[in-house]
Amino acid sequence: MSYPEENKKVLDFSTKVRTLITKDIDVKNYSDQNWELIPQIYTEFSQYDGFWKIKSDSLKLKPGETGKIEINYCPFEMSKSGIPQEARLFVPFPDGKALLYELKGQALEPPVEMKTTYSIETKKTEVLKIPVLNWLGTKQCFSVNWTLSKPDPSIVLRGGGAIDLNGKEKKDYKLNVLC
Repeated sequence: MSYPEENKKVLDFSTKVRTLITKDIDVKNYSDQNWELIPQIYTEFSQYDGFWKIKSDSLKLKPGETGKIEINYCPFEMSKSGIPQEARLFVPFPDGKALLYELKGQALEPPVEMKTTYSIETKKTEVLKIPVLNWLGTKQCFSVNWTLSKPDPSIVLRGGGAIDLNGKEKKDYKLNVLC
């Protein structure tokens, strides 16, 4: 779909993955008629479809009235190499004119869900249970790796290289530690 580029404005968003950010766009009814505007968001890449949402399906404005279109950005994956996740907001007016916004989102590293400290007896194998949450509604396989902050050959770590979780499931990953 092509848009009139001369009227395009840019709206930038920046947030951590899975963290909602909201921005408003002011729209004024400059006519002498009542308006009901139906804003639409389009993405070029289908993986961004759920990242962008408009709070209300329509905006009703009386003549001379100014209203707000609330745009939510909640990315499910990080931006790659600083390349923004993009969408377009198109707001057609009854008189044939329109507003066009290019929406650019930077999805930053997600917040740390949890930090845990364990105390382990020496010369004994301990099984650490580390909770893992699949926040998506679909099944996922998570890769698992671990490193010691200070390498020590007397510490042995054993555990699976992956953990499968159904949508919205929380499961313990079991890590065997011998020191």
